[in-house]
Amino acid sequence: MSEHEESSASLIKKLRDADWHVRWNAAREIYFRKEARALVVLQDLLQNDPNETVRLMASQALGALYENGTTIPQYPHPNDTSPETRRTFTIQRLKELGVNVSDDKDFDRIYIPHELPQVVYLEIGYLMAQLTDQHFPVGFSPFSDIPSVVIPDLLNPDIQFRESYPSNMKFMVKRKQK
Repeated sequence: MSEHEESSASLIKKLRDADWHVRWNAAREIYFRKEARALVVLQDLLQNDPNETVRLMASQALGALYENGTTIPQYPHPNDTSPETRRTFTIQRLKELGVNVSDDKDFDRIYIPHELPQVVYLEIGYLMAQLTDQHFPVGFSPFSDIPSVVIPDLLNPDIQFRESYPSNMKFMVKRKQK
């Protein structure tokens, strides 16, 4: 076994260590080395590690492997921009962020909890826009009650703020026409 292979095997073993600091540092080193042999263990860490920072580092290491050309089975179609795939991934990602999405005939009901970290709201807004078939600025209407001289305030915009409850905000996203 070469020195590099031995070093890689040692790193992969450290991903299973009881101490989360050791697991995090091993995942960080794999992030920099882009060590594809750690794929299975990184996937397990991402899905099952009890420590949030270890899961985040495992996610970043998997992203580095993906960018380096490694096929990641859990990211089967990241370049498929078909409407069906985009909708499926959008709803899955919204749910990962803690957003409740439900069907309502011609609309998707989006419930965004108030207690989410502020950093996710921008991503949630971007994802909500992916559920419409309108390209900006066509079909866009302001959410706020600040009048605009550059974008018309439409009567039936594709995304509408409906209500705010103590636990969440409710939006309606017009379902794409088939």
